[in-house]
Amino acid sequence: MVPDPIEDVRERLIRKIGKMRERSDLEKLAAGWTKDESYDLMIPPGYVRGPEYRPKEAEPRMEPDDGF
Repeated sequence: MVPDPIEDVRERLIRKIGKMRERSDLEKLAAGWTKDESYDLMIPPGYVRGPEYRPKEAEPRMEPDDGF
């Protein structure tokens, strides 16, 4: 089986972008930002959530069917 060079590049880019995001998030946290885990977003300092804000609910887990 021959490895796909496009897939290899794609996987490396995905890993690199993930590392860049982690580094950016750490810098923002050090600068006073907070992280909203339910939406996976960074919140700037001084931001106040409105009264209508609700954390995102966890998605229900899909159980595999016995027939498939």
